[in-house]
Amino acid sequence: MGSPSDIPEVYSICSDPTDAPRVRGNRVILLLILVWIVGMFDLMFTLLALNLGNFVEANPIAAGFIHDTEAIVAFKIGALGLATVILLKFRRHRFTEFCSWVICAVHTLLAFLWLAYYFSAS
Repeated sequence: MGSPSDIPEVYSICSDPTDAPRVRGNRVILLLILVWIVGMFDLMFTLLALNLGNFVEANPIAAGFIHDTEAIVAFKIGALGLATVILLKFRRHRFTEFCSWVICAVHTLLAFLWLAYYFSAS
């Protein structure tokens, strides 16, 4: 029977385990870039839906000032910016990577909801 050090680390994508935090940090950065791209589409679709009328904001915080274009732009960019700063600061931690994946998944789902919204409106 071998020692625990003889068991290969199949869960690691790094050949050097000391390199894992750097690689994790790079993944978090890529995920945040994707979140920003989808977030800007979300902002654009929100503003477009407002101009088309008959739009109800699902976010209870943003719903209070949804008809103020400058305020909604500042809110969406500010919230995304604050989250980005926090996640970048801790980007080498496993929990941060997990949170980044969750945020990316939620934003991707939101993009599909926007597509469904616009396809149902046409």
